[in-house]
Amino acid sequence: MRNRPIVLTVLATIALLLAACGGGDGNSSTPSSSSGTGNTVCDKTTATGDLLAEVCDRGTITVSTDPAYPPQSSLDAKSGKYVGFDIDVATE
Repeated sequence: MRNRPIVLTVLATIALLLAACGGGDGNSSTPSSSSGTGNTVCDKTTATGDLLAEVCDRGTITVSTDPAYPPQSSLDAKSGKYVGFDIDVATE
């Protein structure tokens, strides 16, 4: 009986590992489009009549940031362009 907590811990660990290794059915819940924009989400989407379809059709997304919070975003004085993590994420 003294080994019972150890055995339960080991079994619980094995169960968690098996659950983490379980595969899906291969279907993604992320919609995608056949617009051929070079963007993988838009190239794979079958969305129509929703915001994702509108963005894929337009081909651009407009974002906003506050350049007063480096390193998240700031205005590079030399180049006159915005730089930082927020800019990198939005560009990607």
